[in-house]
Amino acid sequence: MNKLGEVFNDKKAMIVFITCGDPDLETTRKMIEAVISHGADIIILGIPFADPTAEGYMIQQSYLRALKNKLSVDQIIEFVRKLRVEIKIPLIFKTYANIVFNYGIESFLAACKEIDINGLILSDIPYEEKEEFQPLCRKYGIDLISMIVNAPASRIQAIIKDADGFVYTPSTIDAEKIATMVHQNSTLPCVLQSDSIRDIPQTGSFDGIMIDTLIIELLEKYGSASYKQISKIQNMPQYLKKRR
Repeated sequence: MNKLGEVFNDKKAMIVFITCGDPDLETTRKMIEAVISHGADIIILGIPFADPTAEGYMIQQSYLRALKNKLSVDQIIEFVRKLRVEIKIPLIFKTYANIVFNYGIESFLAACKEIDINGLILSDIPYEEKEEFQPLCRKYGIDLISMIVNAPASRIQAIIKDADGFVYTPSTIDAEKIATMVHQNSTLPCVLQSDSIRDIPQTGSFDGIMIDTLIIELLEKYGSASYKQISKIQNMPQYLKKRR
C-alpha cells in the first residue's frame, strides 16, 4: 500500500487544501504547520495558475494573490524540499496541465518524486485525457488523483477502475450514490470534497473529507496572521475527536 492509502487504514482522513504563496510562502509554511497540529492527515498544495477556470471563485482569487509574488514552480519545489525536513505527512500537488507541460512532464514528476510529493491533481484534465500523464505518474510512484462527478454508471466505473490513491467527489452532487459505487467496485478510499466544515457530519459513507476553501477564506480575511485562526474553526475539534 502506498503512502496515501495508509492514511485511510483506521480512520477518516482530513485533507486540507492550501495555495502555495498566498500571501507568501512563509505564511504557507506556518499554515501547513497549523493545520497539521490540528489533525490534518494530507495536505494539498495548490501551484497557482493564471487562468484557473476549473476552480471556484475563492481559489481563483487565492491563485491570483499568490501570482502577484511572481512565484515560480522551481520556488515551490524548493519550498517543499525544505518543508520535508520537518513535515512527514503525505503531500499532493494540485495544478493545471499547462504548468506541467511547460516544466516538462517527466522533469516535473521527477522533481516531485525527489521532494516526496505523493499525489497529483490536474484540475483541467478529464478522465479521457489522463493517459498522457498517468503512466509517467506511476513510473515515479505518484498517484494521479481522480475526481468523480455525476455521469453514466459505465463512465464512473471506468474512472474507478483506473484510479490511483483515492477518488473524491463534490458535496454538491449525488455524493452518497457515488461513494456507494466506489466501495462496490474497488478498495479505493472515497473522499467528500467540501467548501465547508459544516459537511463533516455527512461523511458517514466516505473515507474522509477534503476541505477546499476553508483555509483560503482565512487567508483572504487575515493574511499573514491567518494561521493563528485555525483553532477557532467551528466543529473541527469535535470531528477530529470522533473520526478515529
